Amino acid sequence: MIKFSFINVKDISKIYKEKYSSNNFLGEETRVTTEEYVAVSYYDSIINDLISTGIITKYKYKGCLERIANEAYEVVIRDNLYNMFFTVDSFEHCNQLTVTIDYNEMYNLENNLEKLKFGLKSLLIKDWNRCIWLIDEQSEALASQLYNKIYFVENLIRELVNNVLIKVLGVDWIHMPEFHKVNKQYKLRSLDFKRTVDNFKNVDDSLISITTDTLFEIMKTIIYDQNVELNELIQKKSDIKLKLFDNDKNGSVLQILRELYNKKYNLWEDFFKNLFPSDVETIITDFIKNRNHIAHNKLVDFYASKKIEDNITRMREIIESAITKTNDIEMSKEYLETLGTIDEQERDENEFILSLKKSDTGVDIRTEKEIFEYLGDVLEKFYSIIHDKFYFSAEVLLTEFINIKVQDKEVEVFKICNNVNKEDTLCVYGKIDITEGEGETSKLLINIKCKDNIFMKAEIEYTNGEVIYDAEQSCYMPERDSMINIEVLDDLSANLIEYVENEMNTLKKEIDDSRYSILKDGGNLPVADLACWNCGCEYISIDDDVYPYGKCINCGEDNNLKECGICGELYNESEDGDDFFCGYCKQKIDED
Repeated sequence: MIKFSFINVKDISKIYKEKYSSNNFLGEETRVTTEEYVAVSYYDSIINDLISTGIITKYKYKGCLERIANEAYEVVIRDNLYNMFFTVDSFEHCNQLTVTIDYNEMYNLENNLEKLKFGLKSLLIKDWNRCIWLIDEQSEALASQLYNKIYFVENLIRELVNNVLIKVLGVDWIHMPEFHKVNKQYKLRSLDFKRTVDNFKNVDDSLISITTDTLFEIMKTIIYDQNVELNELIQKKSDIKLKLFDNDKNGSVLQILRELYNKKYNLWEDFFKNLFPSDVETIITDFIKNRNHIAHNKLVDFYASKKIEDNITRMREIIESAITKTNDIEMSKEYLETLGTIDEQERDENEFILSLKKSDTGVDIRTEKEIFEYLGDVLEKFYSIIHDKFYFSAEVLLTEFINIKVQDKEVEVFKICNNVNKEDTLCVYGKIDITEGEGETSKLLINIKCKDNIFMKAEIEYTNGEVIYDAEQSCYMPERDSMINIEVLDDLSANLIEYVENEMNTLKKEIDDSRYSILKDGGNLPVADLACWNCGCEYISIDDDVYPYGKCINCGEDNNLKECGICGELYNESEDGDDFFCGYCKQKIDED
């Protein structure tokens, strides 16, 4: 079953029309107004529109069944039968139309059902203010196929994390202070887990209870030495004793104490990063979003399902390869000892002074490296906005995001490829210029080019925080906090999305605009009444003057069109039939 509702019709006359009559009572004529129910003609027009676009083959009105304003239709799509119900409910402050599609569950994995539900939604939403999706067993069937594959990959990630951390930190790594929050989360989750399944009460389920997001956070944990070392000069300059006994700044004290520990190693940089390909962080981000999308019962269609499955497959390949590589990791005692060097200690002391400034004032002051990483994250956020918008689009393809590695050099960070016309590819370039120091302004320059010509650009400015030292109070005082003109990025994102949606594929838009007039005048569309094997849309070219024969004007993929040797109709061999006959005729031959 599929069920969705529409709220508040824009024109009530599509459902009810006022009917006027006169009543002569005791010689006095009175005008009477009544409502006439006319929704059936509205539903008929919607279904006829679906017939004209080839979504529905034929239909039959079965009447008003079971209750008032519940109209039943029998719809046929290429020999498959569907029952549709249009149900109107009127209330004091609103009215509602509920559309229900009943069908054999074996149709859940057929594209015809998807075209029917989205065709109905697209036509009806024009006349109503809001659409609410209620039940979609087709989407549930697609999601259930994906979830098992996601769960398998999640367990592979758990295996990888455990393999590496046991070798690096030992079997009790999860009980280390650096993983206190993770361990706390595990204890809360495992309580319910073990209480429900008694047979698991004597197993270590620590990794099973940890979410995918947290597993990747574990990979990026910083591990610190057990012993605290503090340079004597720092103690004198920073008034450590005064800070520790300042009861009004407990939060600052915790931060100060945390910074006293020397960093031992960075799990990501030292161990995990080398196990993965360079584009892994983008793939991981997509995997987490896809996992949450499916786990939280979000809707999917056929194209989205295929896109998510491709990401799951790629994630599985990466993790399985990484697990194989962990066999080569050997942590010697000498290697671990060399991780704590003098240079690292000096860097930690500088970071400690900076942390004092931050804790005294609350001002955000970033080092040169932190500014570079921050602006890099801003650029990646821009990519994420565009990537998420077109992730399920068959019309364009985004390349993987490439991080900027060096300053003062323009780097191509990603491309937006038009699948129909490769010449219209958009190249996005980023450049980071940093002026180090408190109160200084650094810039992120974004240029979007087509055929080497800049047609969109933005300049994001980040100004570092600044503090001054107050000798009388023996502490730092704020001068100004950091700031960034992030609204420039929002404007660029909106403009780029609008361009990609409305201007990159002008050929498809021209066909859509002319579709009604061509059908009305009895002409022929330059596209076949057949679905593309890749995107499922009916934009396969049959006119070489418009676009190469057999190629989809929506996604650019080739389709193997043939003319049936019996009925003479075109068919897509990639989806239906064989070398000589369409699927329908072949079925008839087989039956005979």
